[in-house]
Amino acid sequence: MFLSREKKAKIDRLRILLTLLDFYITDVGTRY
Repeated sequence: MFLSREKKAKIDRLRILLTLLDFYITDVGTRY
């Protein structure tokens, strides 16, 4: 149970990073 919880935390962190990266790419693409 602890393992799956840690894996879920990693997936959530990856999802947040991907969302931030997507926002950044969209911002740069709109700016230039």
